[in-house]
Amino acid sequence: MGRENCTAYGKISITLSVLALAVAVVGYFRPGFRSGAERIPDEQICNAVLEAIKANPQVIVDAMGEGMAIRRDEEFKKLAEKIEENKAEINKICMMFGKAVSKNVVTCILDPLCKHCVEFLKSMVKMSMAGHDVCFKLVPVAVLGADSVTIAKVYISCYEKNPVGTLKVIDAVVNCKKELSKDIIMQILKDAGFNPAEIESTMNIADTKVARNGELAERIGIPLVPAISISTPNGVKFVQAISVEQITQEIKGVEVAKTPQQSVETSEKEKPSE
Repeated sequence: MGRENCTAYGKISITLSVLALAVAVVGYFRPGFRSGAERIPDEQICNAVLEAIKANPQVIVDAMGEGMAIRRDEEFKKLAEKIEENKAEINKICMMFGKAVSKNVVTCILDPLCKHCVEFLKSMVKMSMAGHDVCFKLVPVAVLGADSVTIAKVYISCYEKNPVGTLKVIDAVVNCKKELSKDIIMQILKDAGFNPAEIESTMNIADTKVARNGELAERIGIPLVPAISISTPNGVKFVQAISVEQITQEIKGVEVAKTPQQSVETSEKEKPSE
């Protein structure tokens, strides 16, 4: 499944919207006649519209941007509701970190190697280790290829044996400056107190669970990763928060600047093996 950059997609959408607006204006004025006057030539109308766009590009962009923001917010609301509807299933399959009894729950469907997902995981580790009043529920999927499948399976296999140790593994992986070769992964497991041979022996089971997670994400209609939903006593919302500060502000209900995310759509080629 192809992957698109959200920022580039936004610019293309705005460009197409501007062109559509120009066509709409021409279509509106073309059949119009003023009393006792001749019809305005098509070329004159087109030139007037183009000159207006050139003279006021920011107004057009702002208008299109507001429309896109409204549509985005509507889609995010639907996604938050979908995640909430599937809460029971998510609770059965998720990896849970932080305070399990917290009323502030951050649910995240992520690919372990997506750069924005990695930043989110760094924040999650910091907040969990610092004892923040929040419960994190992670659902690892793998849409970026074989390496993502491997790391997702490692996380799931570790969690089945030792959730606390898994947090150490995640911390080491997301902060690793080297290429994640098999030897490095094995060393990370050892340093976190795991027996690499035991983890490796359960990878086939974890493979099935990664595929199951992917199926859930498909049913919900997740269009990008990380897909983050925050549930607090004040309600549920789909957010784009990946830093400690952003997550904290979203939990408190403070308006935060949106962070562009990598859009990931699954193709048959990139789906995790079952």
